[in-house]
Amino acid sequence: MIRRFVVAICALSSLGLAADTASAQQPKGTSVAIKGKVAQVVPQGILVDGDDNKKYAIGLNPKSKVTMAGTAGADYLAPGMFVQFEVELDATGKPSKEVAKLSITEQSAINQPGVFSTAGPDAKPGAAGMYLVRGNVRANKGGTLTVAAGSKPLTVTVSGAMSIPVSNSNWQLAQPGDSISGDAQAFAQPNSPVTPALAERIEIKAVMPIQKKKGR
Repeated sequence: MIRRFVVAICALSSLGLAADTASAQQPKGTSVAIKGKVAQVVPQGILVDGDDNKKYAIGLNPKSKVTMAGTAGADYLAPGMFVQFEVELDATGKPSKEVAKLSITEQSAINQPGVFSTAGPDAKPGAAGMYLVRGNVRANKGGTLTVAAGSKPLTVTVSGAMSIPVSNSNWQLAQPGDSISGDAQAFAQPNSPVTPALAERIEIKAVMPIQKKKGR
């Protein structure tokens, strides 16, 4: 059964490539609303058990709009990610408490890396207190996180119970049991137990903490 699913998705990959060629004649599909649970994630796409009791082989191409949303633990953080959190620093600039909350964000003109006092205009340089930290992750190991947030890297201890909001377009982070919904073009095949479909817009909601893929 799984082999049939993979073959169906591979066929959709060919359709997606053909669609990008001006002279190609892409077969027309039927618009379908996808709603169900992720059965399996394979390199070629997503296998779905639909709420309509149908099985779908969802293929994706560069035009597919995907949202993968959920939460992750501290072990999800990888070098290069731009993060933001608040931490209490002592008078020497060292963390005096662990970090309980953290978010993954993007660097921008108004979201620059650095260590900023949350005391506002009344803040005294170098004073102990709560600080906002933004920067790129350098290392994440053994419950400690090192971030390049200014002239010197800052290493903090992170809570083992940390829950980090995650939202991106990486559908390969999905796991069996995650909910999936959206719109696609279906290409039903006679006497086939699975309906191939090319995703247009897909939203995946993780029911368990999102896990970092091995080798990434």
